[in-house]
Amino acid sequence: MQALPAQIDDMHLKSAAQLLLKAERILVCGTGHAAALASLLALRLARSGYRAQGLDRWDWRTMEALATMRKNDVLITVTLRRMSKPAAKLMEHAKELGIRSLVVSDVAGFKPQPDVVLCAHRGQEGESQSLTVPMAICNALVLEVARLDQGKSMKALADLTQLRRSLPD
Repeated sequence: MQALPAQIDDMHLKSAAQLLLKAERILVCGTGHAAALASLLALRLARSGYRAQGLDRWDWRTMEALATMRKNDVLITVTLRRMSKPAAKLMEHAKELGIRSLVVSDVAGFKPQPDVVLCAHRGQEGESQSLTVPMAICNALVLEVARLDQGKSMKALADLTQLRRSLPD
């Protein structure tokens, strides 16, 4: 966790946030342990006023979302330890469609190469590798989007809070 600022610089974080600010829709994919992070990232982006959808398994719901991807969408893949074959195939499909991509990971070196990679190591193999580091990356990304979106996130969160308060318990 202490090495995180040295592994992801502000420029990469800002580039990732800029991708999301321009996105019509954001698809966030992750399986296994990364599924929890993908779901949380999608939820936080949706609550901040962005059209974000979490995809945490390779099923018909995922295929339906992927079949409707368009050029102005962004694909975020959260992957830990290695890129799975389905995730790599998904990134290839997105690249063929001209869809921008972002990878949040603890390993580097992806094919096809995504537009932006936010990568920070979680420790050596065999050591305890918690989700704290990739979770911090996801949180930093959401905060950077909010910092750059001229109040869109804050308004969406305030509207959501107001709606929640107006509904009966």
